[in-house]
Amino acid sequence: MTRIDLHTHSLHSDGSHTPAELVAMARAAGVAALALTDHDTIAGLPELHLAATSPGPTLTIIDGVELSATAGQNDIHILGYFVSSAHEPFCAALQNFQEGRLRRAESMVARLNALGVAITLADVQRHAGGGSLGRPHVALALLEAGYVETFDQAFGRYLGHRGPAFVSKPHFQPEEAVELIRQAGGVSVLAHPGTANRDDLLPRLKAAGLSGIEVWHPKHGPGQVAHYRRIAAEFDLVPSGGSDFHGAKVGDVRIGMSDVPESTLVELRARR
Repeated sequence: MTRIDLHTHSLHSDGSHTPAELVAMARAAGVAALALTDHDTIAGLPELHLAATSPGPTLTIIDGVELSATAGQNDIHILGYFVSSAHEPFCAALQNFQEGRLRRAESMVARLNALGVAITLADVQRHAGGGSLGRPHVALALLEAGYVETFDQAFGRYLGHRGPAFVSKPHFQPEEAVELIRQAGGVSVLAHPGTANRDDLLPRLKAAGLSGIEVWHPKHGPGQVAHYRRIAAEFDLVPSGGSDFHGAKVGDVRIGMSDVPESTLVELRARR
């Protein structure tokens, strides 16, 4: 089966590879279509398109993004595909998200400093490489400074929802993310629903215009894959998925490892 990968990240958010490197990996894995879905930014898309024009197997590129929203105590991520970088309100919203991420990182560093953890915002930003700041970059700074032994330990000890350095994201409802993507000419997909365990949100997200749901994801076991295939059919959502590849520094995941069929892309295009 020819596979596609509709969920990857680059160093423009919390991944460890350039968009060009993602293209090379996708081609090596025999992936036919690739979406870059960095967190709250589309800054990596020009490089991705340029790399895909280099000699090599044909690779279809999908312009994507992953928007971070909240529902109660849960992080809800909404993937957007076919978004337009020419849509000014969409780009302005992404810029606001970046500013919010900076303020959140500053607050987390301040809380860590109050706990006696001597890292700086510059340490965090260095790991982001100018990209979209997030908790993974704080975790890498903690790891580099020797305050934790593993990446996961940084979340368990400091940065998880119950951790002493956790700072909530700015309030942004998942329905707002769906609408923002729609306004930018895209279609929206609920990311890794099995990690949030908020199936109760599906009726309202569907009513808001949600087009698909991730069925295939590295954190979904066989039972969850079957469950979300049923959910997709029940709510008339396109079953989608991808590797959620970030790079070796945040897990043993490979581009193209999920069983996402080419028909997913056809169905998502039809929902535009």
